[in-house]
Amino acid sequence: MSQFTIEILEAINNWQRGGSHQQKLKRGSALKAAAQLLDERFRTCTLACYRQEAHEKDRVWQVLADNELPETIAGWTVDFTVAKAFKGGVPPVGHQGVIFRLAPPPSSVVLNLDEVYQDAGFLRAIEEHRSAIAGFGDGIGRYGNTQKEVVLELASLSQTEIYSYAAFRATVKRWQKYISSAPDDRRPAAIRCTAEAVRNSS
Repeated sequence: MSQFTIEILEAINNWQRGGSHQQKLKRGSALKAAAQLLDERFRTCTLACYRQEAHEKDRVWQVLADNELPETIAGWTVDFTVAKAFKGGVPPVGHQGVIFRLAPPPSSVVLNLDEVYQDAGFLRAIEEHRSAIAGFGDGIGRYGNTQKEVVLELASLSQTEIYSYAAFRATVKRWQKYISSAPDDRRPAAIRCTAEAVRNSS
């Protein structure tokens, strides 16, 4: 009997469908419970993981100056080009794009979807049950393994995980604006971390 039951497929599909913040928390919890029934190799990741986020200014300073950004269960990718191109690679107006990079702690890996999608048993289970999975076209059927995703559950992120500040689209004037608008007590940290992020993006 395949370990990839209809219940596990539904949990994966619902996670990939996305949704509101509350939906993601609920679906993340369901995915975590389902993943416990799979082989341990699907709950490990030895590769670096990346995630792009679009932050409002207060969140930018939170990680720059306070060196801590609250985090929760979220999708990451083992492919930097996927993170870089996320939602077109351009953050919404008034937001700053940030790409994080980390080596995931073993206890943080909820499910390595990139590994799951390379398993022949999983692919067979998809073909067997696809017609019974609600919203299949919005989840597994839409994304498959295009996102090279690893789902991680982390308490917070810090400056050490910052890989780049979307400098591939930013201009010098934009950086100057962000630095100059920082509160006096946070400006040195903003300058130091911005310089490091720009170096990583070049």
